Amino acid sequence: KDEIELLGILGDLLKLTGEYDKALSRYENVLKLTDDTETKARILRETSDVHEKKGEYNISLSILQNAMEILGGERTIETGRILMGEGHALWRRGDFEESMRLHLEALKIFEEYGDAVKDMGNLLRAIGNIHLAKGDYDNAIQYYKKSLTAMENIDRKSVV
Repeated sequence: KDEIELLGILGDLLKLTGEYDKALSRYENVLKLTDDTETKARILRETSDVHEKKGEYNISLSILQNAMEILGGERTIETGRILMGEGHALWRRGDFEESMRLHLEALKIFEEYGDAVKDMGNLLRAIGNIHLAKGDYDNAIQYYKKSLTAMENIDRKSVV
């Protein structure tokens, strides 16, 4: 289990530094080593994020759909994160309506879980981005303010 966790962390760090092919290799290793569905779904989500960063939106979306299938319809925080990933890839492609639908579905899931605070801040910012892209500035501002409040709550909780 420690090896799986360390490989995942290494993949995350490689992704952050732009070493995408190396990150994908680490993620592939994790997928081979784990049977845990939640871990597989998370690693597939991270893999899809690498492809999105490379501009490969269709590959990213395909991987996210695979991750969703692995979860088998469970409504977990990871499900919300996958929906966010799908919504973000669609936003990048300019499909704002479907992106908004997926983000709002993720919002419902995160509202079910009180411990999804960090995810909620990022999600609210993403919804603001969609409104901004559509030229709906008033709603964009409202969601950015909600995102800021959620992010400030993270900072308060980390101090306690």
